[in-house]
Amino acid sequence: MEQLTLSAQQVRKFSALFSRYDRNSDGLLSEEDFRAQAQHIQKVFGWADDDRRTKRLFVDRSELFHRLARGADKDRSGAVSLEEFLRYFERQIVVFRAAGAASPWLSSSCRDLIDLIDEDKSGAICKEEFRMLLSAQESSADAETLFGKLDRNGDGRLTLDELLALSFEFMTSDDPQAPGNQFFCGDF
Repeated sequence: MEQLTLSAQQVRKFSALFSRYDRNSDGLLSEEDFRAQAQHIQKVFGWADDDRRTKRLFVDRSELFHRLARGADKDRSGAVSLEEFLRYFERQIVVFRAAGAASPWLSSSCRDLIDLIDEDKSGAICKEEFRMLLSAQESSADAETLFGKLDRNGDGRLTLDELLALSFEFMTSDDPQAPGNQFFCGDF
């Protein structure tokens, strides 16, 4: 098997993300893992089964799994191993760096995230909404401290532009101190 070109930092953060998605800890990502993640997020945010956000969350998680599987499940097993996951992101990094910006699907995901968890309808993610997001990610990171690092302009909100910059940084940065490294999985 060809050696990964990801840095140790990238392997560490993408492995942490994989672990967050691998809800049953079997070392494979399946649609069931993404459904279980949606159930956990629904519980943390306290959304009813018939809430539009719950319905959207389950659709979004299913679409995310299928997008990942199409690009990563090279052995067509119906699940994605850590090796396949890392190779998928290795390819994504090349594309992101070449474009110098987040891809359309990542931009759409950031907009969807705001729409989904923006309880106060501000068009951005406030500190409390971020705290709930970290809880949904089962992160032990201190929400107040981390939010302060992520909120680059210090206005108390994570806007779409900030989310896009953080997402791009998560995807491409080798810098262990880059705030974007903690955006998708808090501490790792």
